[in-house]
Amino acid sequence: MKSEKEFNAQLLCAIDEALRQIFTDAAMKAIYDYLDKRYSLKREDIPERLDVFAQGLENFFRSGALVVELVILKNLCSSFRVEVGQVQYNQDFVNCVERLKSHILQAEAVSV
Repeated sequence: MKSEKEFNAQLLCAIDEALRQIFTDAAMKAIYDYLDKRYSLKREDIPERLDVFAQGLENFFRSGALVVELVILKNLCSSFRVEVGQVQYNQDFVNCVERLKSHILQAEAVSV
């Protein structure tokens, strides 16, 4: 059964994977360092402070944040075998992740 802790671990993996797909490892480290210094947001705290993460991406990348968020969502959906189209991305990254999380946790609860 999927728990919130397992979902959060998958979210962090999806974020890491997206950053590696788009940037170099050095750039990924620079992004995490920026989030830590500017927002006191450590990588492991991102699932609990997803709104701060999204704000940090927007400040760091401006309009490019949307691309990063879409790749994260694609990776996250893939890890749970959910079609990306089922998420209905509406430019609110945090809301999309929360809806996916709710869907995953409810689906697992029903299948038990």
